Amino acid sequence: RQADAQRVQCLALHIVQRVKEALSVPVRLSNLQIRVDCAIGCALSASVRDDPDDVVRKAQAAVKIAKRSGKVEIYRNGVLKEAQRRFSIESRLRDALAHGHLTLAFQPLIHLQTGEVTGFQALALWDDPDLGKVPPVEFIAVAEESGLITSLGRWAAYEAAQTLSRWDAKFGQPLPVGVNVNLSPIQLHNPALPSLVHEVLITTGLSPARLELEITESALFKDYQRALDNLRRLKALGVRIAMDDFGTGFSSLSTLQSFPFDKIKIDKSFVENIH
Repeated sequence: RQADAQRVQCLALHIVQRVKEALSVPVRLSNLQIRVDCAIGCALSASVRDDPDDVVRKAQAAVKIAKRSGKVEIYRNGVLKEAQRRFSIESRLRDALAHGHLTLAFQPLIHLQTGEVTGFQALALWDDPDLGKVPPVEFIAVAEESGLITSLGRWAAYEAAQTLSRWDAKFGQPLPVGVNVNLSPIQLHNPALPSLVHEVLITTGLSPARLELEITESALFKDYQRALDNLRRLKALGVRIAMDDFGTGFSSLSTLQSFPFDKIKIDKSFVENIH
């Protein structure tokens, strides 16, 4: 029985390889060459008595994993439950964004020498009636995979800027604090990002110098030139730009000179053991 399962797996992988090779050939449309990316997930059935619908569901779950890993995935126990969880999060998150059910928490940034609050880190939080409190690391990953990250990022930028504007109005003058908002790799490489940020600043009346956008080191290298172009356009608006988690990827100090960063945040693994 084990030998039969191995033969089925080898046959499936052989078919997968042929499919990938066929899709790797660029398609010409007019004067453009189009490349098609694919994610492949497999569910193996060693018996004709297996429920076909169940096998298809398992294959779909494996495809979900393949989209994240970038490699062929074969269904394993627990994957279907994980895929169902992610589907529930995606569905509920879409509803939460449409009806304003997310909240933004403001973590204070404190100057260690003076003890003064110099700004805030904006963090999205979500407490769903059905799912309970969903960790940001979980729903942000689903948002990136499903394409909801653009809507989530737009909401977070507006909410952060509007909150500072409301505080200014309450105290009758601009406060000496700014706000930091995280950008995902998908947002960073979106050509519309600078226009969105400009729109946020104009609509809320927030001074550009009080908005700091944070990107992770790994986000830079998916499309180096697009990232650089967007960062330069953002800098031209007057906002501040920070690199987060420096030291966890492949950046060198010489590489950083090409990017218009105002701040580099060293990953905690480099400083957590300092006394």
